Amino acid sequence: MEQHEQQIQELQSQLIEGIQIKYKQLKDDNINTIMESYRLKKEVVRLIKSKSQMLEEVNILKERITELESILQSFKLDQK
Repeated sequence: MEQHEQQIQELQSQLIEGIQIKYKQLKDDNINTIMESYRLKKEVVRLIKSKSQMLEEVNILKERITELESILQSFKLDQK
């Protein structure tokens, strides 16, 4: 009977150890997921800012093109 109790205790110890190992792995995975999520959010914010700046530059260039086209058009009219 004592041998069975010892086997049960060993199994319980192995089970507890396995649970502790899995818990630590899940905790580490959770920490890694949180850190990666934070990094990705920062990257998204950076990309959104870059996109906004590029759109502003596009608008400025479009305005400049319009100005140059107007100047060219008036120059052509003056040549006639």
